[in-house]
Amino acid sequence: VVVERAEVIAEEMIKEGILLNPALDAVIQDGQSLTDILLAQAMAKRDEIKIEYEKLGVNINPLLLIQLPNDEKEDNTPDDEKYIRAIEHLLGIKYNCTLSNNKLAIWLSNNRKNVDGIEAPANMVDVLLFKQAIALGWDCPRAAVLLIFRELKSTNFTIQVVGRVLRMPEQKHYPSAILNQGYVFTNLSKDKIAIVQDDMNYLTMNKARRMANYERVMLNSAYINTPIERNRLGASFKKALFFIAERNWNLVRELGVENFYGKNKELLKARFINIDVSSIEIALPENVVLSGGLEVKSVAEMARFARTQDELNILFRIFCKNNVGQFAPVDSTPTLEMALKFFFEDYFGFNEFEAVKIILYDQNQTQFIELIEKSLERYNEVASTSRKDVQNYDWEVPAERIYNELYDEKSTKQNALIPYYQYVKASTPEREFVSFLANNSIYLKWWYQNGANAKEHFAVPYTNHLGKQSLFYVDFVILTNSGTTCLFDTKTKGSDAADAHLKHNALVDFIAVRNSQGLKTIGGVIIPNEVNNNITWRYCIHKIKSTEDLTNWDFFNPADFAKG
Repeated sequence: VVVERAEVIAEEMIKEGILLNPALDAVIQDGQSLTDILLAQAMAKRDEIKIEYEKLGVNINPLLLIQLPNDEKEDNTPDDEKYIRAIEHLLGIKYNCTLSNNKLAIWLSNNRKNVDGIEAPANMVDVLLFKQAIALGWDCPRAAVLLIFRELKSTNFTIQVVGRVLRMPEQKHYPSAILNQGYVFTNLSKDKIAIVQDDMNYLTMNKARRMANYERVMLNSAYINTPIERNRLGASFKKALFFIAERNWNLVRELGVENFYGKNKELLKARFINIDVSSIEIALPENVVLSGGLEVKSVAEMARFARTQDELNILFRIFCKNNVGQFAPVDSTPTLEMALKFFFEDYFGFNEFEAVKIILYDQNQTQFIELIEKSLERYNEVASTSRKDVQNYDWEVPAERIYNELYDEKSTKQNALIPYYQYVKASTPEREFVSFLANNSIYLKWWYQNGANAKEHFAVPYTNHLGKQSLFYVDFVILTNSGTTCLFDTKTKGSDAADAHLKHNALVDFIAVRNSQGLKTIGGVIIPNEVNNNITWRYCIHKIKSTEDLTNWDFFNPADFAKG
């Protein structure tokens, strides 16, 4: 039996909805940290609700739930323990809410205090600190306010407790409207709030999931297993970072060059990187009304707060942790931190405090993330020349994939992952080919745009123009209605001149093996060819010497694969 959410609300068993970050714009920061501000707002809302209950003569003590960051790991790191102690101290000093006076409770995997009887309506506990464990199978109808602290750019935003602040404690609505709403405060900076299915408890950031009617295709993928300093960034990463910065951004670091600091700064400005950053602000969504059901809600109002230096240091550490690629975050984060700080000092004369602000400035982050990614590729490339061990495994479209800030959500058809995220700097052929696939979606079961430079993405081994063993990450994997698998890599005539034909030829060999196994497959480098304002897509089933001459290349027309 399916009970509609509206019916449950009408029966007054749950609240009418959820209000996210109400009235934050009225807050005067006055040097306070964001943690101080959000905690003050959440406590004030709890107290306001308590007063409303008292006015009605109802003996209910509303509970504030505080979900700590890093909730995906139940075991506390030293940073977690430090954070918990700081929140405890703040609650005790400012709000007289402590474990000893029974107004504070803690529910962690290895530490539970004052939780017995906490569900009772008049229980004296005002605040409960928790991580993930409490979210499952726990019911406390007096829970009224939820405060969620998130890490910077956290890929998941788990709100499995949102349902806990939706329950009506007496299964009826009250004359006071404030009691018929749930309240959520969070430091999540996001212009769209999406609640999707998973016990109605996930707020997701750039996560795509595989389509429901996905038909499986297995490909023999490869990755190069290179033991690089026990999977952690080594000191030589700084050299890779400097190399990429000089090559891609034309920076110089020569004492003989007059005023090279100033020249390098001008190069940053030419890239529209703001180096005059006095403070870093965070924009939080405010006054967002959520139903608590499945929905995507655009945020119309944002409140802005300046970060303190301590907060910036924490955010910079998290930024680095989120951008160390496949390397172990615990060991590699400090290496990336120091490399970036040395980079700013050596090339621009900035101190570490200035460097952190410039990197974390919102409009600058995309370029620094890209610089780091290219530097990691360079580091891998240099390190892997010593020893390469090619491993093979069966690959298929991932069940889910997380996309970072370099990707934007786009509307399309028959993409294997929903929704579709496109790289913000995708090449013109890539964008045109995606449109081409969408326009021919009736002939396709699905298509997937592959990633690069990670073990989870599909790759074909090849030998590059330098004679080095490398991996070719094919752009698109397509399954037609006839069951033919298509493996295409978009290029333009003459692009990637050194390696394009070598990649194509390796893919032709790969496809030949699949066809010999009875697995109908086509593909190769695919190039747009415009004639009379009409774009056709050409690929070659044979090995090639270059991508300049398309003579005798086939046309890719999905309609040809409509039926088996």
